[in-house]
Amino acid sequence: EEARTNLAIQSTFASPWFFSFSTGTLNSATAPDGTLSAVLMNSGTATDVHQCYIAVTGNVSGATATDSVYVKAGTGRYITISVFGASTLTGGYAVFDLVGAAVTQSGALTAGGTLNSTSITAVGNGFYRLTVTATPTADTSVYFAISTSNTATYTPDIAGRNSYTGTSTTYYIWGAQSEAGSFPTSYIPTAGGTVSRSADTASMTGTNFSSWYNATAGAFLVQFDTPASGTRIISAADDNTANNNIQMLTSGTDPTFLVTTSGTAQASIDAGTVAVNTVYKFAGTYSANDFAACISGGTVGTDTSGTIPTVDRLRIGAGQAGNTLCGHVALLNYYPARLTDATLQSLTL
Repeated sequence: EEARTNLAIQSTFASPWFFSFSTGTLNSATAPDGTLSAVLMNSGTATDVHQCYIAVTGNVSGATATDSVYVKAGTGRYITISVFGASTLTGGYAVFDLVGAAVTQSGALTAGGTLNSTSITAVGNGFYRLTVTATPTADTSVYFAISTSNTATYTPDIAGRNSYTGTSTTYYIWGAQSEAGSFPTSYIPTAGGTVSRSADTASMTGTNFSSWYNATAGAFLVQFDTPASGTRIISAADDNTANNNIQMLTSGTDPTFLVTTSGTAQASIDAGTVAVNTVYKFAGTYSANDFAACISGGTVGTDTSGTIPTVDRLRIGAGQAGNTLCGHVALLNYYPARLTDATLQSLTL
């Protein structure tokens, strides 16, 4: 994962979270981390919007914000997340079905802004991680609101909420997170202030690398996924500079096998197409003037001209300049030989 900060200063739903026409009882159930820290949210019985919310001062100036929370159904089934500017009321919202595990309604708010994406992911014991990514227009702060609902679809108010007569329906909520970014990362607990997590780094150097690496011919096989497009490094053998490397990466939607020597690309093979949050097997092989790559058993791309760089380390999930994968590497195999094209296809099925 890349470096991120949880800008919601209380991930536990203690103050300054404000419960409006609803109540929140701390430490009411076992949370996804195994502790007794999930909060019981009760919609109450008033005729109004039933919600809890917090102002997030780090997501400003029209930046894309991703808000997430873990929720388990009690007697309630539907719940809404809204992301909106404090004064502009621009942003996006989504209604989630905690029984059907689906997004039943979503969109930009009536005042404007953009809804970028939503997701609902089962994490066990009845809990789902719900996320909404939205881009409000520039504002001093962005509100993160969680609202109960009595229906899967409704006519939202200006902040994406549903006003209705409550019946004291219940939900369990835990692990609030607000991030400046276009996708969620793993949970970062907070307790009164923002908390940052450094980027993950994994590398192999010295004899731990040189004892198995073949400088003249070899192949890498990776099984991976990533939640984001852009340049995402899956693995990289390099010399601690950008001048010499052998990289398995995604470039936008293109799985790319890139070999660079003395700052010049020797081979850049686009092996096909990848989508976010999807698992793939991808292989690239090299020897002098003989490069090939393949993904998911598809057509093998080749390049018949180029030299092999001198490298002294392997990085997993990021490159020398970063470009963190922000996903999972389930498998990384190395073969000290130039594999045949047919072998690349069979390995990636």
